[in-house]
Amino acid sequence: AFHRSSIARIAKSTVLREFDKQLRLLKQYRNYYLSDKLGNWFQEFSGKHDLPYTLLGNPDNTIRLNGELIGRNYLHAFMAIDNWSKKIEFEQVRSVLEIGGGFGCFAHSLLHLFPNIRSYVYVDIPPMLYIGTQYLKAFFGDRILDYTDHCQKKKKGVHKEAKLVTAVPPWELENVVETVDLVVNNNSFQEMNIDVIDFYFSEIVRLINGVDDPHLCLTMYESLNDKLLPFQA
Repeated sequence: AFHRSSIARIAKSTVLREFDKQLRLLKQYRNYYLSDKLGNWFQEFSGKHDLPYTLLGNPDNTIRLNGELIGRNYLHAFMAIDNWSKKIEFEQVRSVLEIGGGFGCFAHSLLHLFPNIRSYVYVDIPPMLYIGTQYLKAFFGDRILDYTDHCQKKKKGVHKEAKLVTAVPPWELENVVETVDLVVNNNSFQEMNIDVIDFYFSEIVRLINGVDDPHLCLTMYESLNDKLLPFQA
């Protein structure tokens, strides 16, 4: 009865208003901090590149850098790409395998920044694979070979033509035959067990076979969770 009372409604609305206020302050201070730490870097990076649109779907997890609002996941993608570019000439990359592509922001970033990439294999598990496929279709339309298309073409023995991204679940990775010169994994390897990682690396070795100068790009995050694999493992 108390939870249905007017007193409870007033109490809940008061708590929610205070929570929203604290959340707004948190985001405001985070923006100040990141602008101070990353403002100069972001100005230089955005000056070198035509950045992709990062606000599709009106995400809540955003950051304002130098007055520009961007999706936070894209900030992580930009930082990783910029860091790896010290060792890799992305302008020379033709084909990419991304394992654990999430909702697709890294693939979108890399393909937008480097249109020289002609083939991108995006791997994840359901339902994330579907979400990421639909997200990438919003930008690349029918240049996405989704899971249904992939299975139909495999049955008919038809080679994919003029497709930029092939979206496949792990169990279909063995049916990908095109070689890749860049392999990417953002964080998810440390969330797998060794047997699963062994499977992926056997596929990686197969897909880079014959490539002159392949690269493997990894990001990992720090955590006290003992269920995550340490970097040494």
